[in-house]
Amino acid sequence: MLNKPNRFIKYIIGLVVLVAVIIVVLVLLGPSDSGKPFTGITTVTCIYTVKVIAFADNNSDGLQSADEPGIPAVTVSLQHSLPEKRTPQPEQTSTDANGLASLNADKQCPPDDMLMVNAVAPSGYRATTPLSFGPYLVPEYDSLTQAAQNPIPEVIYVGLHKN
Repeated sequence: MLNKPNRFIKYIIGLVVLVAVIIVVLVLLGPSDSGKPFTGITTVTCIYTVKVIAFADNNSDGLQSADEPGIPAVTVSLQHSLPEKRTPQPEQTSTDANGLASLNADKQCPPDDMLMVNAVAPSGYRATTPLSFGPYLVPEYDSLTQAAQNPIPEVIYVGLHKN
């Protein structure tokens, strides 16, 4: 008769251990991602700053000289090859009074995302440099070194000559 209670106690202990193991595994895996289904696409932290300088290329040599000022109100856009579904439109801005435009991000993105940078020559100007740049692989930051693995050029220059 002592055998039945011993089996019952062993069964209860085994069940408690199993539940404890399941709880530990769930805690280690962490909470689900807001109930979103797994899409098979992993993400990485992409941190980038794209700076564009649009300048009056008076001598049409494609290089900014000290006497060639920036051009304001030049439209600059940045397009991802793998855009987010919620924001598929390109990031866009305009150059300031000094001809500088800056597009920044610190977000999650697919690891193979590529960036294209485009500028639009304003009416009355023609380009002396390319207006499209890239594709550049989005910089992924290594959590140990904090160094960009795929750097984008520090500054992209867009030369424009008045017609």
